[in-house]
Amino acid sequence: LDLQFENDNNLYFYTGGGENTEYITNASTLLHNWIMIAVSYSGGTNGFRNIYWNGRLAKGFRGAVSASPKTTQFNIGESLVFPGRYFQGKIDAVAIWKRPLKPREIKAIYDAAQRSVKD
Repeated sequence: LDLQFENDNNLYFYTGGGENTEYITNASTLLHNWIMIAVSYSGGTNGFRNIYWNGRLAKGFRGAVSASPKTTQFNIGESLVFPGRYFQGKIDAVAIWKRPLKPREIKAIYDAAQRSVKD
């Protein structure tokens, strides 16, 4: 699994075998803004790979998604595929669930975070 901004300022969510879903961002909104990004996926022939931006589904894919076990180490802020490539920004409140969250659950997390950001 890999979630990364690439040099084109777009967000890519990779699962097994290099398959990915790409969200084309508006680069002007990336600086000086708090943004919540969530991803959710389920492997198999009827799988999905979704990217959520500020609580809403921004880009999704339905179809065959690799369900192979993930054996690489978990890492935040630096690409394991491209060592030395670091995230240029701030990361806060990383969370991982054992199951894909439902869209309403992701929206509820975003809404709760928005209340605390405004305080």
